[in-house]
Amino acid sequence: MLLARAAYFALDAEQAMSILGEVREAVSNWRQVALSAEVGLRPAELEDFAVAFEHEQTSIR
Repeated sequence: MLLARAAYFALDAEQAMSILGEVREAVSNWRQVALSAEVGLRPAELEDFAVAFEHEQTSIR
């Protein structure tokens, strides 16, 4: 679905894949960041946020 919308943003498939890779890298350690003192989530709260960072649309195929 994300890549299907690339043309709306004037991106070709290669550009869209590159950006998706950058975003995946940026959020890849979201759990550690969420548990950090700066953010302060408790481990029990992580699953509430997982759907925002871990889903099939962010997989690069």
